[in-house]
Amino acid sequence: MATTTRLSAMLMIMVAVFLCWAKAAFVKNTISSHKIVIFSKSYCPYCRRAKAVFKELNQVPHIVEIDERDVAPLNKIQLRLWKNY
Repeated sequence: MATTTRLSAMLMIMVAVFLCWAKAAFVKNTISSHKIVIFSKSYCPYCRRAKAVFKELNQVPHIVEIDERDVAPLNKIQLRLWKNY
């Protein structure tokens, strides 16, 4: 029983580490693959304004609507952006 519990805990930790790595890789790859990237929430007025400014400048940014992605990655993407940018 204790061995099963330890294995389950280890598996959960491994999955969590992989998911964190995958989200961090997503942010890095997205930024390095595009000239302009906006990580946005579709309902955010500041995000809407930022998108409008780029449109006025005839620039086409790559937009990631983080609230329209899976719920789990949302917080991790936000944390990654706050920490590094």
